[in-house]
Formats: sequence, structure tokens, C-alpha cells
Amino acid sequence: MSPSDRIAGLVRAVLILGVICIALIAPAVLALARQAPKPGEPVIVIAPPWGTALQISAVANGRFVAPGRIEAIALVSSDNHEFTDSLYAAGAWLVLNGDLSNILCQTK
Repeated sequence: MSPSDRIAGLVRAVLILGVICIALIAPAVLALARQAPKPGEPVIVIAPPWGTALQISAVANGRFVAPGRIEAIALVSSDNHEFTDSLYAAGAWLVLNGDLSNILCQTK
């Protein structure tokens, strides 16, 4: 077996392992993400690449809670019952409940 065949086999194995991991974890992540954000509790804002989550939160009159692992993500909150709608109107791509904050944000 040539070195290029070994590398190709290793790449295939890593890709297959990655797909299996995603398939096992994705249902739990999607179940958490699909829960509607609760008014008054922190939410995760995901912004488009050309904006930042903090800018979107500021436009929607939100309060900063924790930074995301990248600028496009932040944990924010507001007492406004229509905060989620305000975030989408301000340009958010996705608003998730705060259950995923330990994964997506720097909460510790």
C-alpha cells in the first residue's frame, strides 16, 4: 500500500468518524435549540458574518450577558416579551434559548 493510499484511507476514516459523531450529537443539540426562548431569560444571538451579535442586541435594546466564542454569537437578555422578534428585526440570523450557552458562549 502506497503512502498516498494510506493517507486517503486515514482521511476517509476521520470523515466517517466525524459524520458518526455529528449524527449522534445533532438530535440533542437540535432539541435544545428548537425550544422557544423564554421572556426574561438569556438568549443566544447568532449574527450574519458582516455584523456582530452585540450590535444586533444593542439595536434590539438587549443587555449583554456573555460573549460568544466568536463575534457573531453572544448571550444577551431583555425583559421585553417581544425581544426575540426585535432581534430578528435587527438582523439576527438565529435566536436560540440559553440552554446551549455553555457550548456557544464563554459563560465561565
